[in-house]
Amino acid sequence: MTTDATVYIVDDDPTVLRSLTRLLGVEGLRVRAFASATDFLAAPPPDHPMCLMLDLRMPGMTGFDLLQELDASGREIPVILMTGHGNDSVLERTVARNVVTLLPKPFESTVLIAAVREGLNRDRARRLRERA
Repeated sequence: MTTDATVYIVDDDPTVLRSLTRLLGVEGLRVRAFASATDFLAAPPPDHPMCLMLDLRMPGMTGFDLLQELDASGREIPVILMTGHGNDSVLERTVARNVVTLLPKPFESTVLIAAVREGLNRDRARRLRERA
């Protein structure tokens, strides 16, 4: 992996934010962590490849709310959903979105890294298509 990309993490659990930031940093990735969906939306969007790791259950604006906001604004961001409460209805609600995968918590670091690589590759490809 190269540092031409950033992984954004939105999770209300500070322990999750710290551990994921550390893990992805070891992989050589830039990480920006946010404790809420509203904090993420307030940040300027990057002009380089990115993916978003998103917790579905958060107080205030939920992960589903953020997905709807991104859809409404036309922002195409590959999303890795994280949840401790995954089931078929969660998958049905996310099928039409730009979702790379749904990771039930806890998840293996190798599975997470593979999903992040896939998300970043998708965003790189989308950016190349848009430039052509």
